[in-house]
Amino acid sequence: MKSRARSMLDKSIAAMLSAIEIYNKPDFNYREETFSVLCINAWELLFKAKVLQLARNQVTSLYVWEHRQLKLGGKSKKKYIKNNRAGNPMSVSLFEAHRIIIEDYGVKVNRAVKTNITALGKR
Repeated sequence: MKSRARSMLDKSIAAMLSAIEIYNKPDFNYREETFSVLCINAWELLFKAKVLQLARNQVTSLYVWEHRQLKLGGKSKKKYIKNNRAGNPMSVSLFEAHRIIIEDYGVKVNRAVKTNITALGKR
């Protein structure tokens, strides 16, 4: 059985290949926008796969954690998993996953990667 990190890596590769295939179709409407969305998605999946690998495939490493509001107005000491509107655990964003890889685990990532991803998002 594949690890969660490997499964996410495979999805990242599939998303990037799809982005390239769409971009190479000359008569595809919105191909630049579609390429950007798929490419950013591929990078996000790649960063999350790396976080999973570094965290020994613990899926909780991808969750957003927060302190709950107490009745008296303060914040709780314990952190809880933040849920989205559907009630599912909220996962970290693309740039938060990038930050975790660099700051929490000390992995070196070229600055050009973040610059290029930011440029893709501005399309």
